[in-house]
Amino acid sequence: MTSRIALFTLLALLVTGCGSVDPLASYRTDLTRKKLDDLPQITVANLDALMEEHEGQPAYFFDIDRTVEHVFLLPVSNDWSYVDDTRHSYVVIDPDEERYATFRIVLGDREILDGVFLRTTSPSGEVRVFTEADLVRDQDGDRTVLSFAYPAVERGTIIEESYRTSRVARDDYQPPLYLDMPLQREVPVGRLAFRYVFPEYWALKIKAIGPRRVPAYELDRQSYEGRSVVTFNGRNIPGFPDEPFSPYFKEVAPYLEMQVTRIENPFDNLMPLYETPTSWDQLASNFGKYAFDRGSRRRYREVRELAETLTAGLETDSAKVATIVAWVQDEIESGGDADDIAEVIRDRKASGPMKTSLANALLSEAGVDAEYIMIHPVSEGHFDRNFITY
Repeated sequence: MTSRIALFTLLALLVTGCGSVDPLASYRTDLTRKKLDDLPQITVANLDALMEEHEGQPAYFFDIDRTVEHVFLLPVSNDWSYVDDTRHSYVVIDPDEERYATFRIVLGDREILDGVFLRTTSPSGEVRVFTEADLVRDQDGDRTVLSFAYPAVERGTIIEESYRTSRVARDDYQPPLYLDMPLQREVPVGRLAFRYVFPEYWALKIKAIGPRRVPAYELDRQSYEGRSVVTFNGRNIPGFPDEPFSPYFKEVAPYLEMQVTRIENPFDNLMPLYETPTSWDQLASNFGKYAFDRGSRRRYREVRELAETLTAGLETDSAKVATIVAWVQDEIESGGDADDIAEVIRDRKASGPMKTSLANALLSEAGVDAEYIMIHPVSEGHFDRNFITY
């Protein structure tokens, strides 16, 4: 559920040609300007007793602290940056569990690492510090993977991690206006704090995670001039069991799913800079225009030939549907920016809506009467009728 349909694009107002350095760093709140080595103090009376209490778990988090901030100051500035500041501290209980003996982050498209600070403390008290220079950098398509294997990790090693990333808006890139934050992890957490900072003239919608049930959060409109801050604080959070046949995370665990629904225009009170659909009918209409009215109904030679190849010898509609859907799932990678289905076939990469469009076109060419419907999957948890998104 990461795609969004904007009625009005904000990027037309942004200055093009911004460099890779965040031009709004000095405008950030102190929440995303702290020194990377400024980590919460770890206080535990008896570490051995704590590990014994959580025996069977690979690790125990003392603290998880994350702040996401939109720095967007029209009309003061024509720039927009999205900052993500994350700080962890945990004790390793099972040193054979690679996830907790390795640091790893994945930078998405246009995401920049502002800095990283890593520190390990052995059971004997030896402290070692690592920085960005120690990280191994690998490229995975348009994503950058940064990793580091901590040396000499043993039971009782304490690991502290702090890193900050940013993304700067460009003429062809809009920072994310949707966020999905899990409020429970696979291992126990002593304290979890999350903050979402955004301009006061933005409208934000938070999804209900059950009937009349929204995660307990605070909204602060006073502490930072011109900014609003959504804050969640949790303590003594149990681990979420990752077991075969266990329920989907969002069926039973807490999370904060939110999206910016409207950005007011400081130059025109009547015309917003950005607005999400205000009804499910409008969302469906916009989806159809994006996925089906951009040439997908035209008879592409590539579509016709592919449909004939895939369904050769198949006599029933059910067999054709199974074959075509399986091919799209197996052969078309998620991603890319293809805007017509002929391009999708050539590139073998497409967004979710364009995958749907391709499947629909192939089925139509194969003589199957196919229409699209929007379904809320169980994996996405409670269906909030007032949280209009897909």
